[in-house]
Amino acid sequence: MGSMQQILSETPPLIAYVILFFTTLAENLFPPFPGDTITLISAYLVGIGVLDIWWTYGITTAGSLAGFLILYILGALVGRRYFSRKNFRYFSRQSIQRVEELFERRGVIIIALNRFLSGIRALISLVAGIAEYNWRVVVGLGVVSCILWNGALIYAGSRVGENWEIVSAWIQKYNAVALVIAGIALLVWGYFNLYVPAFADNNSAENS
Repeated sequence: MGSMQQILSETPPLIAYVILFFTTLAENLFPPFPGDTITLISAYLVGIGVLDIWWTYGITTAGSLAGFLILYILGALVGRRYFSRKNFRYFSRQSIQRVEELFERRGVIIIALNRFLSGIRALISLVAGIAEYNWRVVVGLGVVSCILWNGALIYAGSRVGENWEIVSAWIQKYNAVALVIAGIALLVWGYFNLYVPAFADNNSAENS
Protein backbone atom coordinates (compact mmCIF):
# COMPACT_ATOMS: atom_id res chain seq x y z
CA MET A 1 0.00 0.00 0.00
CA GLY A 2 3.02 2.28 0.09
CA SER A 3 2.66 2.84 -3.64
CA MET A 4 -0.95 3.97 -3.20
CA GLN A 5 0.15 6.35 -0.45
CA GLN A 6 2.75 7.79 -2.82
CA ILE A 7 0.27 8.07 -5.68
CA LEU A 8 -2.30 9.93 -3.58
CA SER A 9 0.28 12.24 -2.01
CA GLU A 10 1.90 13.15 -5.34
CA THR A 11 -1.33 13.48 -7.34
CA PRO A 12 -3.22 16.79 -7.60
CA PRO A 13 -6.01 16.79 -4.98
CA LEU A 14 -8.81 16.71 -7.56
CA ILE A 15 -7.41 13.54 -9.14
CA ALA A 16 -6.75 12.07 -5.69
CA TYR A 17 -10.41 12.55 -4.76
CA VAL A 18 -11.50 10.83 -7.98
CA ILE A 19 -9.20 7.89 -7.15
CA LEU A 20 -10.64 7.73 -3.63
CA PHE A 21 -14.20 7.67 -4.94
CA PHE A 22 -13.62 4.79 -7.32
CA THR A 23 -11.48 2.76 -4.90
CA THR A 24 -14.11 2.96 -2.15
CA LEU A 25 -16.79 2.12 -4.73
CA ALA A 26 -14.77 -0.87 -5.98
CA GLU A 27 -14.36 -2.16 -2.42
CA ASN A 28 -18.11 -2.86 -2.37
CA LEU A 29 -18.25 -4.43 -5.81
CA PHE A 30 -15.10 -6.53 -5.35
CA PRO A 31 -14.89 -7.37 -1.60
CA PRO A 32 -11.19 -8.40 -1.54
CA PHE A 33 -10.32 -4.88 -2.74
CA PRO A 34 -8.69 -3.06 0.23
CA GLY A 35 -11.02 -0.06 0.39
CA ASP A 36 -10.74 0.47 4.14
CA THR A 37 -6.94 0.55 3.95
CA ILE A 38 -7.06 3.19 1.22
CA THR A 39 -9.47 5.22 3.34
CA LEU A 40 -6.94 5.03 6.20
CA ILE A 41 -4.17 6.18 3.85
CA SER A 42 -6.30 9.15 2.79
CA ALA A 43 -6.92 9.91 6.47
CA TYR A 44 -3.17 9.96 7.08
CA LEU A 45 -2.79 12.40 4.18
CA VAL A 46 -5.51 14.52 5.80
CA GLY A 47 -3.49 14.51 9.01
CA ILE A 48 -0.37 15.88 7.28
CA GLY A 49 -2.34 18.47 5.32
CA VAL A 50 -2.20 16.92 1.83
CA LEU A 51 -5.96 16.35 1.58
CA ASP A 52 -8.95 18.21 3.00
CA ILE A 53 -10.79 16.32 5.71
CA TRP A 54 -14.31 17.20 4.57
CA TRP A 55 -13.67 16.46 0.91
CA THR A 56 -12.03 13.17 1.88
CA TYR A 57 -14.86 12.28 4.24
CA GLY A 58 -17.54 13.17 1.69
CA ILE A 59 -15.87 11.45 -1.27
CA THR A 60 -15.10 8.19 0.54
CA THR A 61 -18.63 8.10 1.99
CA ALA A 62 -20.17 8.76 -1.43
CA GLY A 63 -18.05 6.00 -3.00
CA SER A 64 -18.98 3.50 -0.29
CA LEU A 65 -22.69 4.31 -0.64
CA ALA A 66 -22.57 4.18 -4.46
CA GLY A 67 -20.99 0.72 -4.42
CA PHE A 68 -23.57 -0.52 -1.92
CA LEU A 69 -26.50 0.83 -3.97
CA ILE A 70 -25.19 -0.53 -7.29
CA LEU A 71 -25.34 -4.07 -5.90
CA TYR A 72 -28.74 -3.38 -4.32
CA ILE A 73 -30.11 -2.29 -7.70
CA LEU A 74 -28.54 -5.30 -9.44
CA GLY A 75 -30.15 -7.58 -6.88
CA ALA A 76 -33.56 -5.96 -7.37
CA LEU A 77 -33.48 -5.78 -11.18
CA VAL A 78 -31.47 -8.86 -12.14
CA GLY A 79 -30.91 -11.12 -9.14
CA ARG A 80 -34.55 -11.58 -8.15
CA ARG A 81 -35.67 -12.38 -11.68
CA TYR A 82 -32.75 -14.75 -12.19
CA PHE A 83 -33.32 -16.78 -9.02
CA SER A 84 -37.10 -16.81 -9.55
CA ARG A 85 -36.65 -18.16 -13.08
CA LYS A 86 -34.03 -20.75 -12.16
CA ASN A 87 -35.86 -21.80 -8.98
CA PHE A 88 -32.78 -23.57 -7.62
CA ARG A 89 -33.26 -26.47 -5.26
CA TYR A 90 -31.74 -24.70 -2.26
CA PHE A 91 -32.57 -21.12 -3.28
CA SER A 92 -36.03 -21.42 -4.71
CA ARG A 93 -38.88 -18.94 -5.00
CA GLN A 94 -39.88 -19.98 -1.50
CA SER A 95 -36.35 -19.16 -0.34
CA ILE A 96 -36.70 -15.64 -1.68
CA GLN A 97 -39.88 -15.31 0.37
CA ARG A 98 -38.01 -16.45 3.48
CA VAL A 99 -35.28 -13.88 2.82
CA GLU A 100 -37.98 -11.22 2.50
CA GLU A 101 -39.37 -12.30 5.87
CA LEU A 102 -35.90 -12.03 7.39
CA PHE A 103 -35.51 -8.46 6.12
CA GLU A 104 -38.99 -7.58 7.36
CA ARG A 105 -37.90 -8.61 10.86
CA ARG A 106 -34.21 -7.65 10.90
CA GLY A 107 -33.69 -5.50 7.83
CA VAL A 108 -33.05 -2.26 9.72
CA ILE A 109 -30.28 -3.83 11.83
CA ILE A 110 -28.71 -5.67 8.88
CA ILE A 111 -28.55 -2.58 6.65
CA ALA A 112 -27.41 -0.31 9.48
CA LEU A 113 -24.48 -2.61 10.29
CA ASN A 114 -23.44 -3.33 6.70
CA ARG A 115 -20.32 -1.10 6.74
CA PHE A 116 -19.13 -2.76 9.93
CA LEU A 117 -19.21 -6.20 8.26
CA SER A 118 -16.69 -5.76 5.47
CA GLY A 119 -16.60 -9.41 4.44
CA ILE A 120 -20.30 -9.56 3.62
CA ARG A 121 -21.16 -5.96 2.68
CA ALA A 122 -21.61 -6.94 -0.96
CA LEU A 123 -23.79 -9.91 -0.01
CA ILE A 124 -26.00 -7.76 2.24
CA SER A 125 -26.68 -5.19 -0.48
CA LEU A 126 -27.29 -7.86 -3.13
CA VAL A 127 -29.68 -9.85 -0.95
CA ALA A 128 -31.50 -6.68 0.13
CA GLY A 129 -32.13 -6.01 -3.56
CA ILE A 130 -33.31 -9.57 -4.22
CA ALA A 131 -35.69 -9.22 -1.27
CA GLU A 132 -36.85 -5.86 -2.73
CA TYR A 133 -36.33 -4.22 0.64
CA ASN A 134 -37.64 -0.65 0.82
CA TRP A 135 -35.18 1.50 -1.16
CA ARG A 136 -35.74 4.56 1.03
CA VAL A 137 -34.73 2.58 4.12
CA VAL A 138 -31.73 1.13 2.26
CA VAL A 139 -30.51 4.57 1.18
CA GLY A 140 -31.14 6.19 4.56
CA LEU A 141 -29.50 3.49 6.67
CA GLY A 142 -26.74 3.05 4.08
CA VAL A 143 -25.85 6.72 4.46
CA VAL A 144 -25.81 6.46 8.26
CA SER A 145 -23.67 3.30 8.20
CA CYS A 146 -21.16 4.83 5.75
CA ILE A 147 -20.94 8.07 7.72
CA LEU A 148 -20.23 6.26 10.99
CA TRP A 149 -17.71 3.75 9.62
CA ASN A 150 -15.81 6.11 7.32
CA GLY A 151 -15.86 8.80 9.98
CA ALA A 152 -14.24 6.42 12.46
CA LEU A 153 -11.59 5.37 9.92
CA ILE A 154 -10.74 8.93 8.92
CA TYR A 155 -10.57 10.12 12.51
CA ALA A 156 -8.33 7.22 13.54
CA GLY A 157 -6.10 7.50 10.48
CA SER A 158 -5.63 11.25 10.81
CA ARG A 159 -4.83 10.99 14.53
CA VAL A 160 -2.20 8.26 14.39
CA GLY A 161 -0.29 9.80 11.49
CA GLU A 162 2.39 7.58 9.99
CA ASN A 163 1.27 4.75 12.26
CA TRP A 164 -1.89 4.30 10.18
CA GLU A 165 -0.65 0.79 9.34
CA ILE A 166 -1.19 -0.16 12.99
CA VAL A 167 -4.83 0.88 12.71
CA SER A 168 -5.05 -1.00 9.40
CA ALA A 169 -3.77 -4.17 11.09
CA TRP A 170 -6.38 -3.85 13.84
CA ILE A 171 -9.11 -3.24 11.27
CA GLN A 172 -8.06 -6.38 9.40
CA LYS A 173 -8.21 -8.42 12.61
CA TYR A 174 -11.62 -6.96 13.45
CA ASN A 175 -12.89 -7.70 9.94
CA ALA A 176 -11.63 -11.29 10.15
CA VAL A 177 -13.42 -11.90 13.47
CA ALA A 178 -16.59 -10.15 12.27
CA LEU A 179 -16.55 -12.20 9.06
CA VAL A 180 -16.26 -15.49 10.97
CA ILE A 181 -19.11 -14.57 13.33
CA ALA A 182 -21.32 -13.29 10.51
CA GLY A 183 -20.46 -16.31 8.38
CA ILE A 184 -21.43 -18.75 11.11
CA ALA A 185 -24.68 -16.88 11.76
CA LEU A 186 -25.44 -16.87 8.02
CA LEU A 187 -24.74 -20.60 7.70
CA VAL A 188 -26.95 -21.44 10.68
CA TRP A 189 -29.79 -19.27 9.36
CA GLY A 190 -29.40 -20.67 5.85
CA TYR A 191 -29.41 -24.25 7.12
CA PHE A 192 -32.63 -23.92 9.11
CA ASN A 193 -34.45 -21.50 6.79
CA LEU A 194 -33.30 -22.56 3.31
CA TYR A 195 -31.76 -26.05 3.34
CA VAL A 196 -34.09 -27.82 5.80
CA PRO A 197 -37.35 -26.50 4.26
CA ALA A 198 -36.08 -27.27 0.73
CA PHE A 199 -35.05 -30.79 1.78
CA ALA A 200 -38.47 -31.35 3.36
CA ASP A 201 -40.26 -30.05 0.25
CA ASN A 202 -38.24 -32.36 -1.98
CA ASN A 203 -38.99 -35.40 0.19
CA SER A 204 -42.71 -34.65 0.28
CA ALA A 205 -42.72 -34.20 -3.51
CA GLU A 206 -40.97 -37.54 -4.01
CA ASN A 207 -43.34 -39.35 -1.65
CA SER A 208 -46.51 -37.90 -3.18
